[in-house]
Amino acid sequence: MTALAKHAARGLNVRVNAKVTAIRPTAAGWQVDRTDGSNHADTVVLTAPVPQALALLEGGAAALDDPAVVRQLMAVDYHPTLALMVVLDRPVTIGHVGAVQLTDGSFGFIADNHAKGISTAPAVTFHASHAVSAALWDDDPDHARDTLLREAASWLGEATVIHVQLKRWRYAQPTAPLAESCLATAVDGRPIVFAGDMFAGSKVEGAFTSGRAAALDLLGQERSAG
Repeated sequence: MTALAKHAARGLNVRVNAKVTAIRPTAAGWQVDRTDGSNHADTVVLTAPVPQALALLEGGAAALDDPAVVRQLMAVDYHPTLALMVVLDRPVTIGHVGAVQLTDGSFGFIADNHAKGISTAPAVTFHASHAVSAALWDDDPDHARDTLLREAASWLGEATVIHVQLKRWRYAQPTAPLAESCLATAVDGRPIVFAGDMFAGSKVEGAFTSGRAAALDLLGQERSAG
């Protein structure tokens, strides 16, 4: 999925591995505070999960102008997901294309990372179902990992597990994505756009559609200002 973002970001000044701590309005527009410095911008696009995006605004004492938009965003909720990654001593077969989506059982999605081209070693990622993730979310991490590993055994055949890692994905999927492609609003007249996979049907397709809608909205703002 990162290939889409890398393609779209060609020629842009992209900063990675920098944690944003707050977004605050200034006389000239916006200041984006990072642990390693800050940036200034005319407009901000927030694509983080809604609770994290709102926390960044709260950290900068920024209150959205439109109460209706605030209510919309506050109503967005997410399914948490536990993801189990296992490295194996030999390849295994996962579906016909290296991945399967499931509607029942302990897992909702299983992917062969080697087949996807993101791992040089045989490795498989298991996304626990919404129900299983919720049931195990507050458990001891070792217990949750071992429980999921037992459930995964039938997919691994004769392969031996060399390494296993459990990841907690708190904001994995919106429970009810917003129908809009993005939400454009403001803080004291300063434009800000919310976008991401909480809009336009969720998943990578929704995220891409939402990002495009946010870009078109910003281009429209620039034409109006010009």
